[in-house]
Amino acid sequence: MKFSRTGKSILESQIQNSKLKTIYRTKYTFIVLSDEPLDKGMSFAEVLEETDSGSYLGWVPGSDHSDAVSVIELRGKAAADACYEVGSDPGFFDMDDEGLVDNNE
Repeated sequence: MKFSRTGKSILESQIQNSKLKTIYRTKYTFIVLSDEPLDKGMSFAEVLEETDSGSYLGWVPGSDHSDAVSVIELRGKAAADACYEVGSDPGFFDMDDEGLVDNNE
């Protein structure tokens, strides 16, 4: 491990000058009823279109839809990793691969 002149590790110095980014992962549940199994290759937009004007029934469960929503707070590396999971990168939220944002910006 490398150390700076102050005796702190370089990583500690980087963390001190940065902060962990927080993002939120929100999951909605949408239920579909259909005569046949849905094609796994259909996009969500296609499913919604077929529900709106086609032969599917669809709804979000719960009278106030609260049963259909879950929110998870992601911080630091978990936030950065989540960006990669959805095909993007942490730079979208102005953070690095460790989920750190420069405090000087």
